[in-house]
Amino acid sequence: MMDSEILIKAIMKAVKNGYKHTFVLEWIVDGFESNHDWHYNIIFSHEFAKAFFGNKGTGMMKACLCGEEPREIMEWQLHLQIMVLEEDPIKYLKQFI
Repeated sequence: MMDSEILIKAIMKAVKNGYKHTFVLEWIVDGFESNHDWHYNIIFSHEFAKAFFGNKGTGMMKACLCGEEPREIMEWQLHLQIMVLEEDPIKYLKQFI
């Protein structure tokens, strides 16, 4: 599966789960194939990640040394952190579509 196909399927999954977008999917494919990196603005956004990965808790806690109470890490937060560190974030998305 080509990266542009993965990206479209990922966006469609997020839209199905409530992600609101204001772009036309063909623009994404055109930009993707022209080596423009603006699709990262979509896949790294909190709104996309919540819709794509889910907004349930992971059971893992995030501690803060600033005096705040520990908070549970949500699925979308965990996957977004992992995806940001991936060499190819599109390939990371592929395993969830």
